Amino acid sequence: MLIGAALVMLGQCTAAVCKSFPPFIVCQGFIFGLGMGLVLVPSYPILAYWFDKRLALAQGISNGGSGVGALILSNTTVLLLQRLGIKWTLIINGCVSGFVLIVATSLLRARKGSMKPKNRSLQLKLAIHPGYRWVLTWAAFVSM
Repeated sequence: MLIGAALVMLGQCTAAVCKSFPPFIVCQGFIFGLGMGLVLVPSYPILAYWFDKRLALAQGISNGGSGVGALILSNTTVLLLQRLGIKWTLIINGCVSGFVLIVATSLLRARKGSMKPKNRSLQLKLAIHPGYRWVLTWAAFVSM
């Protein structure tokens, strides 16, 4: 996750100095996207190791925090764009995102004792469950 945080910062800051569109796409699309994937994908199951009861509430609060962060970042980005331009906006957003992600990742702690999964990781029989199509549709719209 620390590598992902560094890639998020690197992708944003290097996008600021790009002179043409193809390198910008590499910085924003590939480097930043890979960094976000390395940060977000492992962050979702971490809560499951800490909460045996009220896991849904903990995940809701966690996702709500992400929404609040996105709300703050989007509003400050508009102000920065108006006052400083795109180059410095990307650099500042990259540094702030990198700092917050590195601090948050550094604060993560493993739970004491051994944790054994309750279910197998990959259960292909669930892919043919009728409700899975609705979950997959929901996930696709959330990603947009």
